[in-house]
Amino acid sequence: MDIDTYTKILLKQQESMTPEMLDAIKAQGELHIICEAKQNRFYELEDKYRILFSQGVELLFSRYPELRDELPNRETKAEQILAIWGEVNDSDSSCKKITKLMKTIPQLVEAENMNVEIGRACLEFFVALSNLNAKIANDRKTFFSEEYMSKMDSLADEGVMMYFLETPDFPLLSEECDVNYVLDSFIFGDYMSSKALLESFFTMSMPGESMRRKQEDIDSAMCNMLSGYQRTAARNWFALLESEHKKCAEVLEGFWDKARKFKNGFQRSQKIQELFDRAVDVEWEIRAWRKIDAYYQMMVGKPQVGVVNRNALIHGDYNNDSIDVSERDVIKIMLMWVNMRLIADHFSYIEEFFENKVTLLPYLCTLPSDLAIDIMKIM
Repeated sequence: MDIDTYTKILLKQQESMTPEMLDAIKAQGELHIICEAKQNRFYELEDKYRILFSQGVELLFSRYPELRDELPNRETKAEQILAIWGEVNDSDSSCKKITKLMKTIPQLVEAENMNVEIGRACLEFFVALSNLNAKIANDRKTFFSEEYMSKMDSLADEGVMMYFLETPDFPLLSEECDVNYVLDSFIFGDYMSSKALLESFFTMSMPGESMRRKQEDIDSAMCNMLSGYQRTAARNWFALLESEHKKCAEVLEGFWDKARKFKNGFQRSQKIQELFDRAVDVEWEIRAWRKIDAYYQMMVGKPQVGVVNRNALIHGDYNNDSIDVSERDVIKIMLMWVNMRLIADHFSYIEEFFENKVTLLPYLCTLPSDLAIDIMKIM
């Protein structure tokens, strides 16, 4: 792609920006900022709570080692929560004794005193996240035409996933816009558009250890792409893609039923489909997932002409032509990773919300009954 063609893309993007779309982008940006701030506040408190609780429990059991055998032990998280809740409300249970002894541990007392504050921060984060997701979903329904979505789907059939778009600002309906046109736009100018797309993954204010490792691999992949080492870059993107695939498949495993171990990508895909079958308000995500999974199965299955083969790359089949990877192939894997991460994040937040309902209770108990009931209805 030359500079003139790339400039035309930018001009068409600019021309497509109606005042309503610009307002929507601005509003989405403001909600992103609010959501990140609320998330950071919640995670800061949560990290402090976990450190205090971990230190306190270690001290409690060092003083009273016999207590370990008195706690209920259930196979799933849901059963464990119910068992502990039942014993706490049983005046004759051992949990009453443990609760009394916990009040002698300074770290556990301090952690308990954080309950209302952390519950409020938790609720504020999930409300902000809900507002952001609702805004994006509504804007997609407003601005994405059926023709635009049809073009997006046809590109996805050939491995180009563009479902991360929150407004239809890429000129997919241009006469010249085909698979190579889109891919080359991400390659042009030393991957200028690719870097812009990936920038948000490096501006997180509180990345965990897992995300820091992913940031290193994203950076390494980009460096290899710039240096022309496309096979090495593809391996990094496949590792990142597998990570999000696994993260999504493990959502809510062990919560209601015994945790399962998935042996391969096909089994993980089946579990992810189960999540979609039970989820609500996921029209956009399920549309993206069906295309992602169909192409993913092609990449991890038997080698096919025109489809980069994950197995040949990972297992070093250097005598197999399917190990050869082009710049365009790498962009396809990168775009699939971006889209898969958004889906994995969506379900991970749902899991986090379920696991934090107990965290919310102390804060909800401080609210007027009518307000608390209204909040519980949306949970």
